[in-house]
Amino acid sequence: MRSLTRVLFAVATIMTLSASLALGFNESGIDHTDAGIATAYVSLSTTAYGLTVSIASAKETGHVGTMDVENLMPDIDDGDVPAYYGSRPWSHKAFASVVELSNASTSVHGLRVRHNQAAPDVMMAYSTELTALGYTVAEHSMTSNITVFTAIKGDETVRLVFVRKGGDTLVALSPS
Repeated sequence: MRSLTRVLFAVATIMTLSASLALGFNESGIDHTDAGIATAYVSLSTTAYGLTVSIASAKETGHVGTMDVENLMPDIDDGDVPAYYGSRPWSHKAFASVVELSNASTSVHGLRVRHNQAAPDVMMAYSTELTALGYTVAEHSMTSNITVFTAIKGDETVRLVFVRKGGDTLVALSPS
């Protein structure tokens, strides 16, 4: 009985750790059959996955920035979306130049988005929204083009790396 309790405790600990070492990603706010989408909106929220990044074709609560996706959406019919993109249509194939996911088959262990906005504006929006969601945010400037945030809420720690690329800002999120 004691061995069974230890095994169950170990499994529960691993499941808890694995759940806290992932990010949420939600692309349900995008109509994949609409080739005319010019701007995608990025917002933050918390879900069972922890910090969750949502992409939508309209501004949602938790908005942190925009992405220029004009002419990137392929023109395909409704019925072809699952066949063409699989179960996570927004990830790698649809907008590879603005969204990149790592390990998207089961959970997201890394996420990178390209905002078509200046870095100071993007960093301020992320900091404000993370604070509103209950995260404690610490900023660590690395170079003139790279800034790192650490966001902590309970047992969850998320690292955000902001990189200035011309007029765009790349934001890489990963659980720590």
